[in-house]
Amino acid sequence: MDSDRIGDRLAWRSAAIDAVGQPTEQFRPSPANLVAGVIIGLLLGGGGLAILAFGAREVIQVGGRMPLAVEGRISWLAVGIMSLISIGLTGSGILLLRWVYSTSSLRVSLCPGGFFYESAARTVAFPWDQIASVTETILHERVPLAKGIAKYAMPRVTSRSFLVCRSGGEEFAFGRNTLGRSDRLGETLREAARQRNIPWEVDERYD
Repeated sequence: MDSDRIGDRLAWRSAAIDAVGQPTEQFRPSPANLVAGVIIGLLLGGGGLAILAFGAREVIQVGGRMPLAVEGRISWLAVGIMSLISIGLTGSGILLLRWVYSTSSLRVSLCPGGFFYESAARTVAFPWDQIASVTETILHERVPLAKGIAKYAMPRVTSRSFLVCRSGGEEFAFGRNTLGRSDRLGETLREAARQRNIPWEVDERYD
């Protein structure tokens, strides 16, 4: 099974190179982002499990004899709320870890005739002459370290993400959360779009 998958990936890569040429530069996810994602995912999952364990311990200690709802004491309502919080935190942690796993295999290769991306599931080529449009989203957001009116004293941080649409409906989105040096790839796309009259739309947002 593994040998079949490796063979498929090699065949997909060969087909992509035939379409856009030999890679001249490669882009990968930022290791710092992947490590941060793993740490946050583990913290979320661990926090959720800890809350669930606390609630279960309280139920066991009282033998399940608790009122439906009472202020300041353990109750079935409190256990239910803790269970919901636990499920939310644990589920978020699992989803984040799955995102890290899937993103870690992402590779984008820049080539003379376009680019192609490789993931665990597929390899897709985007020849320059088949790109229908590019949408650049510029997000200006304040550092989330303060709330209320105080947040307006915080500086804005600008980030860019890109959505590349190929004829036939294939799309590829990337930004700094998924690729290291994503702005460098974005500038290359911008220059290719300018030279080939590829429609380029800018969506600027303020948070």
